[in-house]
Amino acid sequence: MENFSRLYMLETNKECKISDRWCLDNMEWHGNWAWRSNPRGRAATDLVDMIRLVGNLVLNPNSRDRWFWALDPSGKFSVKALACLVKSKSIGVDETNQIFIWNPWVPRKVNISIWRANLLICGVEIASVRCVLCFLEDEVNC
Repeated sequence: MENFSRLYMLETNKECKISDRWCLDNMEWHGNWAWRSNPRGRAATDLVDMIRLVGNLVLNPNSRDRWFWALDPSGKFSVKALACLVKSKSIGVDETNQIFIWNPWVPRKVNISIWRANLLICGVEIASVRCVLCFLEDEVNC
């Protein structure tokens, strides 16, 4: 939803499933949208981008919607797997060479701020880059 928030705002049923909006008719996949109003401007561009993104997906019409975590062979999400991925991508630490430990002498809010700043530097998108204390500047500038 993060990439297509304008489309989400136009959706009438926020609890809809993929199968409600992406349908197979006569062996062809198409959108079955339920907008509050037709997408215009940036929302229309987002719709084109989304269709381009999902248009080549092959879905099995006989399968139920389900979550799948592509970064684990089991398909199941785990916080540990995500933490290992973040550590390996952001600071080059994996389970085989060393363990990353938060500095216990630094207050937790400082550790978290530094961690968020490092995520930004490494190109990981987060909801907001503003300082959580002053909301005036990007965290890397505070």
